Amino acid sequence: MQSIIPFISFIVPVYNEELNIERMLTNLYAVLNAHPDWNWEVVIVEDGSRDQTKKVLQENIHKFPQSQLIIHEVNQGYTQSLKDGLRAARGQYLM
Repeated sequence: MQSIIPFISFIVPVYNEELNIERMLTNLYAVLNAHPDWNWEVVIVEDGSRDQTKKVLQENIHKFPQSQLIIHEVNQGYTQSLKDGLRAARGQYLM
């Protein structure tokens, strides 16, 4: 019997995380890539940060395949970021 592996979307809302975002994504991808049998994507929602988070993401997003980047030009809050991430997600399961 063949097992069916679900597609999982990880929603990552970020705000003012320029000093942390690259390291966090690197660590997240290390965990996810350690499971080659998993099907997944990461949806990053940059929520109008006042620091350089947007720039850091735009310069480094190519390092993180299987990602979608959503950018809010102005801060819309955590709830709206989650809603936008959920709308963009393609997974059967959301985290």
